[in-house]
Amino acid sequence: MDKLTDLQICKRIAEIEGYTLNTDWGVADKDSVLINVLDDKFTIYNPLTDKALCFDLAFKGKIDLIFNDGGSASAYYSKKHCVTDGDGKRAICLAYIAKHEANNG
Repeated sequence: MDKLTDLQICKRIAEIEGYTLNTDWGVADKDSVLINVLDDKFTIYNPLTDKALCFDLAFKGKIDLIFNDGGSASAYYSKKHCVTDGDGKRAICLAYIAKHEANNG
């Protein structure tokens, strides 16, 4: 998987989750996306900064997070596959995307 920006991670996860991205409005946080939640209602979506969203992804994706010596975190999405990053939430999000890609091509 290529190195993804925070914005690309948010967009990809929102798409995986089936949310419709709202591109009509700008977002103050350049690394977040707006998603439609009801007809004309939208909310900011960023599992990299929202602990509850990140935990939900880890739970749904059955992702285990292990903190390594040296400060990095490894997010395991199977017994043999993991994503390692310096930030635990980012590792979980990247593992969620990797698991989806592995299961859906």
